[in-house]
Amino acid sequence: MNPKLQKLIAQRERHANRITVLQGIIVNLDKKIAEMERLELQSMLRGANMTYQDLTAFIQARAGESAMTEGKQEGTADEED
Repeated sequence: MNPKLQKLIAQRERHANRITVLQGIIVNLDKKIAEMERLELQSMLRGANMTYQDLTAFIQARAGESAMTEGKQEGTADEED
């Protein structure tokens, strides 16, 4: 086999192995990030004296307010046309 071809194949294999290792590292980091974000959220909820259910209700209420605001803005835009 051509020595240049062998060298390229070996180089590709090294890089492919490195990519596999790095992808594993990324997966582990994503898990750690998610866990730390969850803990931070728990801490904030405790500080605000809220439960997950309270947070869910709060978010749903805000989403409803946002939808109402968007509806009013769309109505105004239609009137201007």
